[in-house]
Amino acid sequence: MNRIKIAALIVLAIASVTQQTAWGHGADAAPKRPPQYLLIDFPDSLAIATPAAVFTPIPGAPQPAPGTGWTAYGLSTLKDKTGIIQGKQVVSCGVASLNSSLGGEPPGEIYVCTHTLNIIGKGNLVLSGAVNRSAFHTGLTQALPIVGGTGAFRAARGEVLTYESDIDPNIHVFEIYLMP
Repeated sequence: MNRIKIAALIVLAIASVTQQTAWGHGADAAPKRPPQYLLIDFPDSLAIATPAAVFTPIPGAPQPAPGTGWTAYGLSTLKDKTGIIQGKQVVSCGVASLNSSLGGEPPGEIYVCTHTLNIIGKGNLVLSGAVNRSAFHTGLTQALPIVGGTGAFRAARGEVLTYESDIDPNIHVFEIYLMP
């Protein structure tokens, strides 16, 4: 087994263990209070790095299937429900597994991601964790922990619930729940 596969399995195991409680937070168990922020992510650009090359997917064109060890980098605009721009998101995700489960959901592509949400006039929120990319298309709500921030969010802790939007399957909603 090569080092990349071993590293991917270790990352997947750590992400799975640290995320076990998050799967119980789906739509049925969402916090009873409203989120402090509800942001919708509208993709601006995407680049994918494979062990052999870096490419930018072309909308509507056939895309190669992802492979373990691939990394995706994205930039998106964050808007509120009324369409007003609230900031930007930068995300990087590594493909850890092509057919796994994090805790009961149907197996799929497991990505380990770090998101930086830059909220205008407030600062950055940093989220990091594993998601089942394939499960977004099944209506599953997934949770990512808030691991830090800057500015107004410098001591931030909490979680972000994310799910596919009604607008487009490639647009995601972020419900941000900061701990009091």
